[in-house]
Amino acid sequence: MSLRPLAERQRHAVCNSFLGTGVVAPSGGFWSRLSVSPTSTPAKPTTSLADFALPAPALAPCRMAAPVDAAAKACDTGACLYGILDTTRFAPPEHAVLSTFSSAERTSHILLGERKLPCDSPIEMRHVEGDLVQASQLLVETGVGHAFDIFHRGHAATRIEAQGRLVEGKWDLSRIAVVSPDYSALTVAAGMIPTSSMLEFDEPESYTKDLEASLSELNQDENVYIPERELIVSPRLSTLPLTSASTEQREVWRATVSALTKISRLTKAGVDQHLVNELERVRKTGVVVARHRPSAAWVDL
Repeated sequence: MSLRPLAERQRHAVCNSFLGTGVVAPSGGFWSRLSVSPTSTPAKPTTSLADFALPAPALAPCRMAAPVDAAAKACDTGACLYGILDTTRFAPPEHAVLSTFSSAERTSHILLGERKLPCDSPIEMRHVEGDLVQASQLLVETGVGHAFDIFHRGHAATRIEAQGRLVEGKWDLSRIAVVSPDYSALTVAAGMIPTSSMLEFDEPESYTKDLEASLSELNQDENVYIPERELIVSPRLSTLPLTSASTEQREVWRATVSALTKISRLTKAGVDQHLVNELERVRKTGVVVARHRPSAAWVDL
C-alpha cells in the first residue's frame, strides 16, 4: 500500500559529492525479482585492481540540505502542503493509456485560485502512450502467464504481465506487473529512475480490497497517501487493438484491464482525498486557501 504515517514528512538528505546519493540494495538483493540466476563470481585475478587505483578525493560528509527558497522556508513553519499531485494541471498526452507516480525530492509551489502554496515532495506523473498491444506467452513456474507489450508508433512503451488460472470458467489472476522498458533493479536502487517503473500487484483482487480498506482510514491527522505503488489507467487502454492473441489471451487481457481499472479508481479517489485533507490541515494554520478545481481531464478519468 502507499499509505504512510504523517511522521514521515521530513527533508531529504543530500550528499555534497559528485557521486550523488549512494546506491541502496533493494529488499532481497538486486536479483530477487529476476527469473534467471545472476552470473557466477569470476576467479580472483592475480593482480588486484586496487594496485592501479588513484587516491580517492576528500568528500564532504553527507548532511541535511538547508532550505534555500521561500517554499522550503514556508514548509519549516508548517504552512506547507505535502505529497500533492497538482490535478489542476493534469493534461496527459492524447494517446496516454496509463500513468504512474513518483515523489520528487524538492519543494515547489502549487497554484490554488490566486494563491501559491508551497508543497514539499510534490507528486509527479509519468505517462505511457500506446496505440497497439501485442500478446505473447510468458514462462512461469505455476499457473498460466501472458505478456502484453504496449507499443506507441512502433516503439515499446511498457509491458503488462499477467499470471493466473482458469477457475470455473473465469480467470483468477494471481499477479499483475507493469514494467517500464527502462526498468532495472540497479537503476532504481541508484535513484536514476523512479520505483514506479515496475509495479507489482500480487493477488490483484485482495490488493484492491486492502487498498480500499486503507484509504477508508485516510485522514489529515494521522496518514497521508503517496501513490507510488499504484497507477492511473485511461479508458483508452481497453480500446487498444490486441494482436497475435489467442482466445485465452484475449480473456486474460480483459480480466487484467478490469483489475487495473479498479485499482485506478481507488488511486484517483485516494489522491483526491489526500488533497482535501492537506488543504484542510493548512487552513487550520490560518492560511486562506481557495477551493481546488481539478482539470476536466482528471475529472473524466
